[in-house]
Amino acid sequence: MSDDMPTDGGRMPWFRRADPAPAGPVAVLGGGIGGTAVADALRRAGREAVILEAGPALARDGSGNPSALMKPRLTPDGHPYGRFHAQAWLHALHRYDALPAAVWREGRGVLAAARDAAEVAEQEHLVAALRWPAEEVRRVDAVEALALSGCPTPLGGLWFGRAGCLHPQLLCPALAAGCEVRTGVRVAAFARAGDGWVLRDDGGAPILEAAAVVLAAGAALPELWPAADWPLGKSRGQITFLPASEAGPRRAVSFGGYLTAPFTDEDGRPIHALGATYDRWRHRPDDWRPVRPEDHARNLALLAEHLPDAAARLGAEPIGGRAGLRCTIPDHMPLAGPVHDAAAFRTAFADLHHGRRPQAYPPAPYVPGLFVLGALGSRGFQTAPLAAEVVAAEITGAPCPVDADIAAALHPARFEVRHLKHPPQRRAVEEKKKQKR
Repeated sequence: MSDDMPTDGGRMPWFRRADPAPAGPVAVLGGGIGGTAVADALRRAGREAVILEAGPALARDGSGNPSALMKPRLTPDGHPYGRFHAQAWLHALHRYDALPAAVWREGRGVLAAARDAAEVAEQEHLVAALRWPAEEVRRVDAVEALALSGCPTPLGGLWFGRAGCLHPQLLCPALAAGCEVRTGVRVAAFARAGDGWVLRDDGGAPILEAAAVVLAAGAALPELWPAADWPLGKSRGQITFLPASEAGPRRAVSFGGYLTAPFTDEDGRPIHALGATYDRWRHRPDDWRPVRPEDHARNLALLAEHLPDAAARLGAEPIGGRAGLRCTIPDHMPLAGPVHDAAAFRTAFADLHHGRRPQAYPPAPYVPGLFVLGALGSRGFQTAPLAAEVVAAEITGAPCPVDADIAAALHPARFEVRHLKHPPQRRAVEEKKKQKR
């Protein structure tokens, strides 16, 4: 359990719940998996959501790959990270399976290939510790792995029977169904106006008056609300397209990278997607878009290293690829909840390092009507639906769908709390390191 939470499951004042947003539309900035999942959760909670997407369509940029691997991140311990990911996996399956079947690419089931004897032991330990039904996850040997996936894996692996690959360009619109969607709309500024917000374009013209705003713009999140000072990063990932082959896998296989089953892309080509690189990105905003031959070579080398028989059976040159930019965060947990007023927060909890009783502190100061769902990294399709439910519960005042220590692990102010719990000398060192980044 997080040391930021009391053992009785109540909330510390720095992680208090937000005041529910007043009646009126909720502006959701971003039309990827985060934004559409929030809009879906709000719609089902009876609130009007308006998605504002700067691009020409939903599911572009970070959510724009033609096939998204949907496989759980499971751990054998009971820490909030592992519990959140397990709950998020089951919730995402429940939500996606309620949508039109076409949101899934053909063929459910994903094999997580073991790469060495140590990983075989880890997989066996995980299955024993989880005690999940065999249809969810089980260990399979090389013979069964080949029969299930069509991919030769000398050491077998974990078989996730309900995992698969999603079709983001169908999934995100399905989640947004029943919500107003405006594409090609760039929000240049938004400010409080009365009990709500006014959002404006580059020329200062009003776009929308909203009761609340949800920041869900993926890699653009740091620029949307820099005052929060979240420790966000950007990661560029490139996938490689290979011509579909009968010798390729019938189901997706992960091995540190991943190789999908064959599917038909937007150009009508039958292909496999092989991915993905994961590189920290510190350059100009649009330099990440061009596809790089050297990154294709890295993807192919990783496949040859861990699944040499599969690589030899495919034996194909790349026929294209795609790059995307993800928003990342050091603890690999999404930001999901109300946005804190950073300056007021630091004043209110300046002496948090003294360890006084929680009752000695005021409730956390938040920016009224401002919420965030971001830092989804490379697992947004797994984590976004449950994290979106957390955000929707804050906006509507509904019960939180996760327990208190998971809510704390997702809370957007958590890094501020950790920083303030350190003595002033250590804080000064941390600030100097931050300025050098």
